[in-house]
Amino acid sequence: MARFYYHLFLFLNSGLLFCQAFIPVDADTNEFIEDVDFSLFKKGVTMYSGITSANGVTEINTGIDFDSISFTRVDYNTLGISRQHLDSVVFLSKKTIYLDEVVVSYKKDKQLVLGESNRFIKKQSRTMAKDLLYGMVLNNDFDKKLSVEKIIFYVEEVKLKTAYKLNFYYIEESIPNRGTQIANIGEKMFSTDVLYLMPNQKGKIEIDTRSYGLEFPKGSLFLSCQLIDYYDQDMKIIAPSIDQQTRLKFQISYKTNFYSRGINYISKELTPELLNINFMINYDFANQFYKKPPKSIRATPAIILCESEIEE
Repeated sequence: MARFYYHLFLFLNSGLLFCQAFIPVDADTNEFIEDVDFSLFKKGVTMYSGITSANGVTEINTGIDFDSISFTRVDYNTLGISRQHLDSVVFLSKKTIYLDEVVVSYKKDKQLVLGESNRFIKKQSRTMAKDLLYGMVLNNDFDKKLSVEKIIFYVEEVKLKTAYKLNFYYIEESIPNRGTQIANIGEKMFSTDVLYLMPNQKGKIEIDTRSYGLEFPKGSLFLSCQLIDYYDQDMKIIAPSIDQQTRLKFQISYKTNFYSRGINYISKELTPELLNINFMINYDFANQFYKKPPKSIRATPAIILCESEIEE
């Protein structure tokens, strides 16, 4: 996705294609939209119809005489604009928000929710890992300890029986240095029992944590999902291919709470530190492009905690 926005930036600033080429983009998330039907008209008569490119820029044959264009897709509102107002980026508005596209928080009286509830980012998810490769910071900004009653997260369709744990760590975040901020992971505060995801499960996963007596202290904790093992149909531990592994879904994030190990572009090795990815993205866009990054670039695991206050 970052590569797409890089090419989009070059395209917008090239001036080469002017108004005879365009990219359809989601007006809310700035995500590229594939397979949009478009028609070119001249005085109300259809001169040409086609489908936008699945890879990026759609070019209009300069030999076609038209005065207006319309864009249609089943899940977006139809947009019609005149040729003179056709820009290089065409923003389409979502018509239908499917239930499984939004992280829906669990609410009841006197219950608090830690974490974000935003739209999922299509085609962005990450496999569970045995090592601590990534996770998110959750902040208890209330003046009380909280009792964790439920943890909710989301997965792509599960292919194999998957054993996992959710781990909470104490954390200190380093002072930002230019575009870099590091998570200093401390001792493990709490782990769930070994839990299981079964084949064909997908979407929302709810874990009732009331029996654990899990308390979230004032301040911050680091939450990660740890893979334990995969099992085949005979309940034997296996090492599946990447396409068979269980993947956590990610959502749009307005915070800088997602940390991950990066990749050294020269050695191709993982960095020893966990880096604040969204903070790095904000910094890079501000200093290189002088603007805010598109919303769909900033992501975090789709995990929320449902809690209640502990009376002291």
